[in-house]
Amino acid sequence: MTKLNLNKISNYYLKKIGFDKKYKFKARICEICNSKENELIQKKISIGNKKFLDFPIVVCKKCGFVFQAIKYEKKFYKDFYGKMYRKIAYKNIDPSKAFINRQKIRAKHFYNFMRSNFKLKKNGSMLDVGCSVGEFLRPFMRIGWNCFGNDPDKSFVEYGRKSLKLPIKYEMAEDMSFKSKFDLSIIIGSLEHCFDPNKVLNKIYKYSNKDAKILISGRGIPRSSNKIYFNHNHHRYFSYNSLELILMKHGFKPIFSTIYPITGNADERKNEIFCLAVKYPKYRGKLKEILKYSKIETVKTVQYFFKNSENRKTKHYIF
Repeated sequence: MTKLNLNKISNYYLKKIGFDKKYKFKARICEICNSKENELIQKKISIGNKKFLDFPIVVCKKCGFVFQAIKYEKKFYKDFYGKMYRKIAYKNIDPSKAFINRQKIRAKHFYNFMRSNFKLKKNGSMLDVGCSVGEFLRPFMRIGWNCFGNDPDKSFVEYGRKSLKLPIKYEMAEDMSFKSKFDLSIIIGSLEHCFDPNKVLNKIYKYSNKDAKILISGRGIPRSSNKIYFNHNHHRYFSYNSLELILMKHGFKPIFSTIYPITGNADERKNEIFCLAVKYPKYRGKLKEILKYSKIETVKTVQYFFKNSENRKTKHYIF
């Protein structure tokens, strides 16, 4: 990577988003293939309200994964998502009625998609990682499923538990622990935010029943004209390929990847991509073989992708 003064960049970033203390950080290695070799593709990111600051985004030279170059200590992510995230993103630490209604609608779309395309077992079980207020659980609870969710946003979790009476817990996904296993796990737009995606997926594998399914979504297609794709809330940026790779790494076999709006056509989710996979132990520990047989993206293909997306029309990008 191009040499940058990461200490200076970090200090300025923390100050601009409202932290008056410093957090330890290190240069992030690729969270898929563990390579330390990467190339800068983006110098500045959005912090909202048409404001930008230096915060480097890099692409892995080995597999093509795109991520923030700076990785903070775990406490930063706990403090940020527990105290700051909603205030910065939505100007309010409590969920609005409109937000809750949107989540109910999205949950209904997701349930109908699963019911229409797969046979839902009786007395099944579901885990929602990064569940927000927890409404994605409700349609499955209505058919007798045992459901559970977690989220690092304390105020949203408290609202979901106390006002919506949903079985969710305030915790970071890396810390979750269960006595039982699940038939379906979902991570809807949350794997981009977590501290350690590998630990999260390892835990989901551990707590998944045989033939359990997992659905992950992420902001993968930078086509929305009313949003700036690269922003400080998202620590990694998934493509179809990288979603599939990280799932295969942890013992899940992709069934399909799609931009079809599985959770509905909400305007704020226009650039969302999905990957649905099934537990497949034979893939665990086989990442080198998977990469060997060309399950990769090159730096050039990633650069081409971002050069030709509609949001590259601003001077705040290096292309």
